Amino acid sequence: MKIIVGLGNPGEEYANSRHNTGWSVVDKIIQKIPAKGWSASGRKFNAETCETIIKDEKVILVKPLTFMNASGKAVKAILKYINDYELWVIHDDMDILFGEIKIVKNKQSAGHKGVESIINELGTQDFIRFRIGVGKPNINQKDFVLAKPVGQEKEIFEKSINKATELVLYALEKGIENAMNKYNSKKENA
Repeated sequence: MKIIVGLGNPGEEYANSRHNTGWSVVDKIIQKIPAKGWSASGRKFNAETCETIIKDEKVILVKPLTFMNASGKAVKAILKYINDYELWVIHDDMDILFGEIKIVKNKQSAGHKGVESIINELGTQDFIRFRIGVGKPNINQKDFVLAKPVGQEKEIFEKSINKATELVLYALEKGIENAMNKYNSKKENA
């Protein structure tokens, strides 16, 4: 079973912001595949979840309803009821060029508070991460990630959301190792 978590913040004011990149990708995945509708699991998990089957494997898509810095609490609550799973986390990343994507496995948080929360709650960093570059701020870091890209940046941002969506779907169809080999090596050779 795959558990795919898109990180973000609840609330309309955060929709389509850089920090809600993970939520945006999960929403796009739902648009592209047949899935049972969102279930607001509320108090039990503090997350919205959606289920589908891809290649005879159950996939649960998750949008934590905690704020970013407490994402691990929602993830831990969901995983408490699942024994055999592979965890994938999709999130924004200021250490990657704007619009680029990198898949990593078993890596430290690199200062990302949502990822750090998951690592702390689960007691492990052994999960897959889809890191989506949102650029480096010229302003306060918090203001930057909570802002919505505009103009040409908005176009690049939307393309990166679409590219990340296709990459996650490719990984679900062909396997994460194939996705890492194909995608990560393509960038290194470019």
